[in-house]
Amino acid sequence: EGLCKGLASKVFPALLAAIEVEVGEARKKTEEQHTWLATRTLIACLLGVLPPKVSVAEAITTSNHPIPSLWGAHWACIEGALLDFPIDSASDQPFLAASEALSTVACRVPVLFLPAAELLARAPSKRPFPEASLRALRKVVLATASLREGYPSEETWKTALTGLAQSVLSAAEQTVAQNGRNLLLVPSTLSALFALVNAAFCPGVRDLHLSAALLRSPSRMALRNCLDLAIAALPGCADAEPSCEMIRFGLEFLRLTANDLG
Repeated sequence: EGLCKGLASKVFPALLAAIEVEVGEARKKTEEQHTWLATRTLIACLLGVLPPKVSVAEAITTSNHPIPSLWGAHWACIEGALLDFPIDSASDQPFLAASEALSTVACRVPVLFLPAAELLARAPSKRPFPEASLRALRKVVLATASLREGYPSEETWKTALTGLAQSVLSAAEQTVAQNGRNLLLVPSTLSALFALVNAAFCPGVRDLHLSAALLRSPSRMALRNCLDLAIAALPGCADAEPSCEMIRFGLEFLRLTANDLG
């Protein structure tokens, strides 16, 4: 608690002022490289106050705890870094730092699990070829099995799974909608897209019924769009990683559709 208060009162005000300058300079000089030092420092400080892991006894499940309160007070900065601040083409910053921070806090602080996943899911509607946010959301999905103990009741856990399924579908839908067939020209993003959806089909995650939630969601047409994209991309795809992810997705989609929907 003392660390959070110290950061909020003595460190972050200066960092926020520096971030405002960074954003202004980046918007004026879009073709120059920017280190985003102040933004990345603030994000690093927020990560520094997180607990090492989730446990039943120590799980942070209320928003008035000092850690989620500190994150909430500076959420707009993370959101800006993820969705709005100009990206340095050489380092992918501050988009990369924001993406990784959100995946980390989602796995460490249950009360921020859904807000972080939902924010990551918004990135594809704002950023072309959002590889970093797709891979960050995939980390959240893969960590889902270990997060169950951080939820005090079955009801809140089911709500979290439903929200995560919707975030995955939204991210997939927006990635395809915003980039279309241009995804075929960027194998790394194509691979990240299908790796994200495939994460919900992994045995440990599938046992939590996340894949069933995906298939029964009102937004499940996003999966059909991914299948159409895979069918179009596979014949001309020379890269092994996206090809493997697309084939795996197609097989899992057909199997789960047959099993869960008849």
